[in-house]
Amino acid sequence: MTGSGSANDIKDRRRSTYVLHKALPYWTWILPLLLFHLATRLSLAFQVDTGVSISYLPIPLGIVLCFWWGPARVLPAMYANALFSASLWGLHDVSEYPIYSLWEVLAVGISWLFFVEWRKGKPWLPDLKETVRFVLWVAFPASLCNGFLVAWGLVFFGDLAWDHFLVSSLQGVVATLYDTLSFSVPALLWFTPWMESKGWSKTNGAWEERETSWDRNRFVNLKKKRILEVVGVFLFCGIFGRLIPSIEYWFVFGLFVLWASLRFGITLALIANIWVQIITLIIPFLLGEIESFKGSKGGHDLVLLVDLAILCVVALITGRATSDTKKELRKRRRIEARLIASREQYRKFFEENLSANFIADGTGNLLGANSSFLRMFGFETQAEAISKGLADLFPSYDDYSLFLQKIQIGSQLESHEEFFLNKNGIPVHTTGNYFASLNKSGGVDTIRGYLLDDTLRRKLENQLIESKKLETIGTLAGGIAHDFNNILQIISGYATRMELGTIQDSSLLDASRSINAAASRGAIIVRRLLSLARKGGGSFRTIDINQLVNDTVELLLPTFSETIRFQKELGEESVLIWGDSSQLEQVLINLCLNAKDAMPDGGEIRVRSFAVKGTMIRESFPLSGPNEYICLEVSDNGEGMSEETKKRIFEPFFTTKNKAQGSGLGMSMVYGIMQTHEGMIQVSSEPGKGTSIRLFFPLKPLSLAHS
Repeated sequence: MTGSGSANDIKDRRRSTYVLHKALPYWTWILPLLLFHLATRLSLAFQVDTGVSISYLPIPLGIVLCFWWGPARVLPAMYANALFSASLWGLHDVSEYPIYSLWEVLAVGISWLFFVEWRKGKPWLPDLKETVRFVLWVAFPASLCNGFLVAWGLVFFGDLAWDHFLVSSLQGVVATLYDTLSFSVPALLWFTPWMESKGWSKTNGAWEERETSWDRNRFVNLKKKRILEVVGVFLFCGIFGRLIPSIEYWFVFGLFVLWASLRFGITLALIANIWVQIITLIIPFLLGEIESFKGSKGGHDLVLLVDLAILCVVALITGRATSDTKKELRKRRRIEARLIASREQYRKFFEENLSANFIADGTGNLLGANSSFLRMFGFETQAEAISKGLADLFPSYDDYSLFLQKIQIGSQLESHEEFFLNKNGIPVHTTGNYFASLNKSGGVDTIRGYLLDDTLRRKLENQLIESKKLETIGTLAGGIAHDFNNILQIISGYATRMELGTIQDSSLLDASRSINAAASRGAIIVRRLLSLARKGGGSFRTIDINQLVNDTVELLLPTFSETIRFQKELGEESVLIWGDSSQLEQVLINLCLNAKDAMPDGGEIRVRSFAVKGTMIRESFPLSGPNEYICLEVSDNGEGMSEETKKRIFEPFFTTKNKAQGSGLGMSMVYGIMQTHEGMIQVSSEPGKGTSIRLFFPLKPLSLAHS
């Protein structure tokens, strides 16, 4: 099967080549003969001996046409032209024309075979190495065949003297080499893609990947400055060369060729070669400066040709090397540009990401962090964060070690909740994804983290849980209060009947009065429980908060000892809120009594009121609106509270006092009343530094449902 498939592939390729060969226009059979004749006519002008010219264009033309249309069309046309041209060259014996003409065809055929073998499967002059190989494998064999074979044939048939053989051979070799490099290479480079696009070539897209392909825009889009630069240097070389005595002016153009090779690469190096050939050979002949080359025995002309050929080869190789260097530089610049763009894109992604991103090593040292990370943990600069380190952000090194153990197990942690402390020791709750790079021993090399700040969400959740807990307790307390109130009414009723009855025993009468007094105290507790459960009702109206403070403090002053001092800091203007004055008075009394009890040896109670924007307290109360609030603050310099006590102060029946001093419902009632007034409470306290409680009331009127 494999062998059959390979044979079929070969047949298909041959068939496709034949179809493509037949698809070429018919004029491609006739045009080569005409082109060869014109090239021969032009070459006659540079004949230095019989059958020997310093520029023989049919050879490079044959190489190009063989590549485009194949040897089957080109070589017969070349042979026919050679037969016809033999008389033009002045050869003597007509019977020897067929054999003599074979040398020319043989030279092109051998050169074409070398060219096809070298070109097979390779891009056209891709680098300096292949350029040198082209000179050695294509141009040089064609030159040797044309120079030595043709000269030997002329000597063999008696049309050339033997003492002229070496000079004529070298002239043929150098001339063919020069013509191949200055004519074949530009023609193949520039016109092959155009011929392919027209369907006039059988190369079948062989040169599509070539960097130096024919591109009309390359010449159309040339900047005027570059054109003037080329023309200026070219004219300078010509004028300067003409003014220097004893130096052939064509030699100065070598500077231009080398400059063009170094400046613009292989493309303009080839153009420069053509211009030098035109300036040094064709234009002088047309202007009459060179009447004829015939009769020259090769001294001056051979030196001229050798110099031109060397110049052409050097220009070609230099241009290719320049193109390679520029190509490599362009490639390197493209890679560097892509690398810079990639780095910038990564930097923007890393820096502009809303999540806090960081990279750390296995020992806990930070290697890098974005701006979100710096803001989350309170750092001013990345250097400050790096000096602090990731391990230092954990509450303890044991916590960091536990984190390392977790990430080491699966090399990643997804949606992992972690607790940190920022640089000031403030708790930061996070949820993030962590990825670790492990070394061969299984240890952690680097850690990449992408964190989201959950501190606000945690605070909201805790507030919601606390609110629901207090609401549940309040509802339960309300139900208990209703049932307990019924029992109290029965007890109070029977005690009253006993007092109004005919009881003569004074001890029973005192007992009934004690029962009534206890029932009254129980009723007060019931009312407080109902207030906690928000079932106590209330009368809402406009209240001047400063006036409320003054009246309450004036009421409390006579009952407080002289060791307790009041300090009021109230605004000069009246501040109005919407609320129940009796409930708010009860709130203020409870807070002042708690402050007094926290200072058994005396102290200062400070009461102040001030306005505050909702946006300023949003960190503590995320659900606060943008409107203004009035803050009523009651603070003392007493014993203060621990964190555990602060968490429980709003729980019903929780108290730090003895049973005779309090029931534990005071702060619960404060919380319930603040909820009724759509207010918020903030508690700040440290053991030994006192307590500050802030009440925030909205300045806008409440809904009419509260009226």
